[in-house]
Amino acid sequence: MIEFTPEDWTLRGLHALRGNRVRTHRGDIGLIILCTLKEKPMHGYEIIRTFEERSHGFWRPSAGSVYPTLQLLEEQEFVVSQELAGKKVFSITQKGIEHCKERGVAPSWEGKQRSALNFRGVMEPFQGTMKEIRKIIVEGNESDIANLKQVLSDTKVQIDQISSRIGKTKS
Repeated sequence: MIEFTPEDWTLRGLHALRGNRVRTHRGDIGLIILCTLKEKPMHGYEIIRTFEERSHGFWRPSAGSVYPTLQLLEEQEFVVSQELAGKKVFSITQKGIEHCKERGVAPSWEGKQRSALNFRGVMEPFQGTMKEIRKIIVEGNESDIANLKQVLSDTKVQIDQISSRIGKTKS
Protein backbone atom coordinates (compact mmCIF):
# COMPACT_ATOMS: atom_id res chain seq x y z
CA MET A 1 0.00 0.00 0.00
CA ILE A 2 1.36 3.39 -0.94
CA GLU A 3 0.45 5.94 1.68
CA PHE A 4 0.89 9.65 1.20
CA THR A 5 1.46 11.37 4.50
CA PRO A 6 1.73 15.07 5.29
CA GLU A 7 5.51 14.59 5.24
CA ASP A 8 5.23 13.83 1.50
CA TRP A 9 3.97 17.36 1.04
CA THR A 10 6.82 18.73 3.07
CA LEU A 11 8.80 17.36 0.20
CA ARG A 12 10.13 14.09 1.60
CA GLY A 13 12.63 16.23 3.45
CA LEU A 14 14.09 19.58 2.55
CA HIS A 15 16.43 18.10 -0.07
CA ALA A 16 13.42 17.31 -2.27
CA LEU A 17 12.62 21.01 -2.41
CA ARG A 18 13.87 22.60 -5.59
CA GLY A 19 12.49 26.06 -6.19
CA ASN A 20 9.33 25.42 -4.10
CA ARG A 21 8.50 22.33 -6.15
CA VAL A 22 7.66 18.85 -5.02
CA ARG A 23 9.62 15.98 -6.50
CA THR A 24 7.62 12.76 -6.59
CA HIS A 25 9.07 9.30 -6.77
CA ARG A 26 8.94 7.54 -10.13
CA GLY A 27 5.52 5.96 -10.56
CA ASP A 28 3.79 8.07 -7.90
CA ILE A 29 2.37 10.57 -10.36
CA GLY A 30 0.48 7.93 -12.33
CA LEU A 31 -1.21 6.64 -9.20
CA ILE A 32 -2.00 10.14 -8.01
CA ILE A 33 -3.47 11.02 -11.42
CA LEU A 34 -5.64 7.89 -11.35
CA CYS A 35 -6.99 8.73 -7.90
CA THR A 36 -7.71 12.28 -9.02
CA LEU A 37 -9.53 11.08 -12.13
CA LYS A 38 -11.81 9.01 -9.90
CA GLU A 39 -13.37 12.34 -8.91
CA LYS A 40 -14.20 13.45 -12.45
CA PRO A 41 -12.79 13.38 -15.99
CA MET A 42 -10.13 16.03 -16.63
CA HIS A 43 -7.76 17.24 -19.31
CA GLY A 44 -4.03 17.39 -18.62
CA TYR A 45 -3.83 21.07 -17.74
CA GLU A 46 -6.78 20.68 -15.38
CA ILE A 47 -4.93 17.87 -13.59
CA ILE A 48 -1.85 20.08 -13.25
CA ARG A 49 -3.96 22.96 -11.96
CA THR A 50 -5.80 20.66 -9.51
CA PHE A 51 -2.52 19.43 -8.02
CA GLU A 52 -1.24 22.99 -7.74
CA GLU A 53 -4.43 24.24 -6.06
CA ARG A 54 -4.67 21.36 -3.61
CA SER A 55 -1.04 21.72 -2.62
CA HIS A 56 -1.31 25.51 -2.26
CA GLY A 57 1.26 25.96 -4.99
CA PHE A 58 3.80 23.48 -3.65
CA TRP A 59 3.33 20.94 -6.39
CA ARG A 60 2.81 21.88 -9.98
CA PRO A 61 3.88 18.88 -12.00
CA SER A 62 5.23 19.75 -15.41
CA ALA A 63 3.35 19.02 -18.59
CA GLY A 64 6.39 16.93 -19.49
CA SER A 65 5.57 14.54 -16.65
CA VAL A 66 1.77 14.64 -16.76
CA TYR A 67 1.12 14.12 -20.48
CA PRO A 68 3.49 11.17 -21.00
CA THR A 69 2.05 9.60 -17.84
CA LEU A 70 -1.48 10.05 -19.18
CA GLN A 71 -0.39 8.43 -22.44
CA LEU A 72 1.10 5.49 -20.53
CA LEU A 73 -2.02 5.15 -18.39
CA GLU A 74 -4.08 5.09 -21.57
CA GLU A 75 -1.85 2.40 -23.11
CA GLN A 76 -2.28 0.37 -19.91
CA GLU A 77 -6.06 0.86 -20.26
CA PHE A 78 -6.30 2.59 -16.88
CA VAL A 79 -7.74 5.71 -18.56
CA VAL A 80 -9.52 6.53 -21.80
CA SER A 81 -9.56 9.86 -23.56
CA GLN A 82 -11.97 11.72 -25.76
CA GLU A 83 -11.95 15.09 -27.52
CA LEU A 84 -14.27 17.59 -25.85
CA ALA A 85 -14.31 21.25 -26.84
CA GLY A 86 -10.90 20.86 -28.47
CA LYS A 87 -9.31 19.28 -25.41
CA LYS A 88 -8.32 15.70 -24.74
CA VAL A 89 -10.25 14.74 -21.60
CA PHE A 90 -9.22 11.67 -19.62
CA SER A 91 -11.53 9.40 -17.62
CA ILE A 92 -10.55 6.53 -15.38
CA THR A 93 -11.62 3.04 -16.49
CA GLN A 94 -12.81 0.21 -14.29
CA LYS A 95 -9.35 -1.31 -14.69
CA GLY A 96 -7.86 1.98 -13.42
CA ILE A 97 -10.20 2.01 -10.43
CA GLU A 98 -9.21 -1.56 -9.59
CA HIS A 99 -5.52 -0.65 -9.93
CA CYS A 100 -6.00 2.19 -7.42
CA LYS A 101 -7.73 -0.18 -5.00
CA GLU A 102 -4.95 -2.76 -5.36
CA ARG A 103 -2.23 -0.19 -4.74
CA GLY A 104 -4.15 1.41 -1.91
CA VAL A 105 -3.47 4.91 -3.15
CA ALA A 106 -5.59 7.62 -1.64
CA PRO A 107 -3.68 10.87 -1.35
CA SER A 108 -4.76 12.87 1.66
CA TRP A 109 -5.01 16.33 0.15
CA GLU A 110 -6.20 17.80 3.43
CA GLY A 111 -3.07 16.69 5.26
CA LYS A 112 -0.93 17.85 2.36
CA GLN A 113 -2.59 21.25 2.30
CA ARG A 114 -2.03 21.74 6.02
CA SER A 115 1.60 20.69 5.72
CA ALA A 116 2.14 22.87 2.67
CA LEU A 117 0.75 25.90 4.48
CA ASN A 118 2.82 25.14 7.57
CA PHE A 119 5.93 24.66 5.47
CA ARG A 120 5.37 27.87 3.54
CA GLY A 121 4.68 29.74 6.79
CA VAL A 122 8.02 28.56 8.18
CA MET A 123 9.98 29.00 4.97
CA GLU A 124 9.11 32.68 4.55
CA PRO A 125 10.82 33.85 7.77
CA PHE A 126 13.57 31.26 7.24
CA GLN A 127 14.42 32.71 3.83
CA GLY A 128 14.53 36.21 5.30
CA THR A 129 16.80 34.94 8.06
CA MET A 130 19.10 33.29 5.49
CA LYS A 131 19.41 36.61 3.68
CA GLU A 132 20.59 38.26 6.90
CA ILE A 133 22.94 35.35 7.69
CA ARG A 134 24.50 35.71 4.25
CA LYS A 135 24.98 39.45 4.86
CA ILE A 136 26.71 38.80 8.21
CA ILE A 137 28.96 36.12 6.69
CA VAL A 138 29.98 38.35 3.78
CA GLU A 139 30.20 41.75 5.49
CA GLY A 140 30.58 40.97 9.20
CA ASN A 141 33.73 40.97 11.28
CA GLU A 142 34.98 38.12 13.49
CA SER A 143 32.85 39.26 16.42
CA ASP A 144 29.71 39.32 14.22
CA ILE A 145 30.46 35.81 12.98
CA ALA A 146 31.02 34.54 16.54
CA ASN A 147 27.71 36.11 17.65
CA LEU A 148 25.94 34.56 14.67
CA LYS A 149 27.34 31.12 15.50
CA GLN A 150 26.06 31.44 19.07
CA VAL A 151 22.60 32.56 17.94
CA LEU A 152 22.41 29.64 15.49
CA SER A 153 23.60 27.20 18.12
CA ASP A 154 20.96 28.47 20.58
CA THR A 155 18.31 28.28 17.86
CA LYS A 156 19.27 24.69 17.05
CA VAL A 157 18.84 23.75 20.72
CA GLN A 158 15.38 25.33 20.77
CA ILE A 159 14.36 23.57 17.55
CA ASP A 160 15.62 20.26 18.95
CA GLN A 161 13.47 20.81 22.05
CA ILE A 162 10.37 21.41 19.92
CA SER A 163 11.14 18.40 17.77
CA SER A 164 11.70 16.12 20.77
CA ARG A 165 8.31 17.11 22.15
CA ILE A 166 6.66 15.74 19.03
CA GLY A 167 8.85 12.63 19.02
CA LYS A 168 10.71 13.31 15.80
CA THR A 169 14.16 14.39 16.89
CA LYS A 170 16.68 13.98 14.11
CA SER A 171 20.14 15.39 14.57
